[in-house]
Amino acid sequence: MNDEREQRILDAAETLVLHYGYDKTTISDIAQTAKVAKGTVYLHWKSKEDLFEALFWREIWKYTDDMLTRLQALPVEEWSFISMYEQAMFALSGSALMQAMMRDDTRVLGNFMHKRGDKFLKMKQPMRIELLALMQKAGAIRQDVDIEAANHLISAMSYGMLNMHVIVQPEEAPTLENLIPTMSQMLQRWLVPEDGGNREAARQIIMQMIAAFKTQYQGKEIDDGHSNT
Repeated sequence: MNDEREQRILDAAETLVLHYGYDKTTISDIAQTAKVAKGTVYLHWKSKEDLFEALFWREIWKYTDDMLTRLQALPVEEWSFISMYEQAMFALSGSALMQAMMRDDTRVLGNFMHKRGDKFLKMKQPMRIELLALMQKAGAIRQDVDIEAANHLISAMSYGMLNMHVIVQPEEAPTLENLIPTMSQMLQRWLVPEDGGNREAARQIIMQMIAAFKTQYQGKEIDDGHSNT
């Protein structure tokens, strides 16, 4: 299979879905933009749904690798749930497709989420609450924090930051990049012990969780519907 051609097709699909949305984007449009025959697209994926599932998985791994690269650039003493959240949000700010996935943007995602979205929605919540619980047990999160409530509030605040454009004109609101540091300061004062907590434990837990995530999900973009032709 031609990997360069496959990536070109996915690049074309990403450009089109962000501009026109999933429902209005056709395989013919993608083939034309990628400068390949329509039949060539079907050599790689059996259906439009399979192609876009592969695209979304590709974006998830790009986002995950970007977040990890940002984290690994920090000294060990700066590793914490807060720094992980901050770098994850900075990585998110650079990916329009991940932002659409995170806020369940119906203009971009259209009918795809009804057909294939369950697997993406299911992996959002459990990992963060598990991460918070492990960090609290290790002393990297304050012991008096209600983990379930914290997880819910962090989700609500993150979702709100991504969706403020619905009620506030973009030119009247700070950019996501400008909001992230203030959000991180709020979380730091709320969640982290005054002495900073166990930073080494935080680093180990973050790396373990990322490794577990990759073990659980990596290969899905190949296993689920990818053509073996």
